[in-house]
Amino acid sequence: MRRSACPAFLAMLFAASPALAQSYAQVKGMDERLRIDFGGFSQRLDTSLRIDAPGAPGSEVKLEDDLGLDSRKTSFRLDGYWRFGRRGRVEFGYQTVRRAGQRALERRIEVGDTVYDAGASVSSSSRVDVAELYYSWSLLNTGEAELAFLLGASTFVNKWSFEGTGLVRGGGAGGAGSLRREETDLTVPVPAVGASFRYTLLPGFMAHGRVKWMKATIDAYSGRMLDWRAGLDYYLSKSLGIGAVWSSTDVDLEKERDEGNVAFHYRYKGPIGYVSLAF
Repeated sequence: MRRSACPAFLAMLFAASPALAQSYAQVKGMDERLRIDFGGFSQRLDTSLRIDAPGAPGSEVKLEDDLGLDSRKTSFRLDGYWRFGRRGRVEFGYQTVRRAGQRALERRIEVGDTVYDAGASVSSSSRVDVAELYYSWSLLNTGEAELAFLLGASTFVNKWSFEGTGLVRGGGAGGAGSLRREETDLTVPVPAVGASFRYTLLPGFMAHGRVKWMKATIDAYSGRMLDWRAGLDYYLSKSLGIGAVWSSTDVDLEKERDEGNVAFHYRYKGPIGYVSLAF
């Protein structure tokens, strides 16, 4: 008797799930005009930087290994979108990462026109702000499932500073005990294409994912980007939800400049937890 009841129960559950999802879609679904996610990004970072002098390549500097910047950091993250139709919406996002460190160098590095020899004490700081703006068009949006394509850009605003004492040479400084400070900033817009999906598993419970990709040379910029995330959302009410995703971003970019090229590599990944407001 129990064996016959179990298949019947499972059949009823699978038959009921689409109906439950559809009934919830009529209450909330995927047609909200505005959604904003506020949260924190607990990320593991692997970053490197190269700042050339005119006509002379600089050293590839590992910010975590060479300069002692934190390899793990929790930072603020904001995401959201505004729908102006059932198929079209504008997606936006912002995050910032600030780090600082101090370390006695274990090897010689060249940053711009400054040379920091092994043993020099270097204080460094890094700030990266990432702003995202994409147009999304839904190939499919049933209220229960959505599949969309993305076109837009992620803009990386970078600021770095290095201050060394000890064995520092170049830029008018030299010799033991000298002090030399090097600062640079770089803003790089990264155009990309992508795709996203969302599916209602149960009323108020959704699975979703997204991927963005770019590889191109545009004017003085060249590089590539792969950004993806996957996670779950649960709505506590019609306008309030919570969610979590695993996110990974891998970026290699270089800009040609008269004062020396700048190249950087970012890789950061980890979980994002957030609160959602939807209207």
